[in-house]
Amino acid sequence: MKEKDFIRILSKTLDRKINKKSNLELDSLDILKVVEMNNLYFKKLKINGSKIVNCKTYNDFRKIYGKEIT
Repeated sequence: MKEKDFIRILSKTLDRKINKKSNLELDSLDILKVVEMNNLYFKKLKINGSKIVNCKTYNDFRKIYGKEIT
């Protein structure tokens, strides 16, 4: 997936504007939304929920998805 598409989908998922410099404060509902996003767009990628919980910035998210985001 292209990075701009990932940013668009993540923004829509979390109901807020996100860019490459965004800091994120995720609550429990946000984490559930991200898990659902993963189920829809990244079915083959296994992401541990604790990694999502520890994400504080967009770059933290970017690292989790690695080669899936180009």
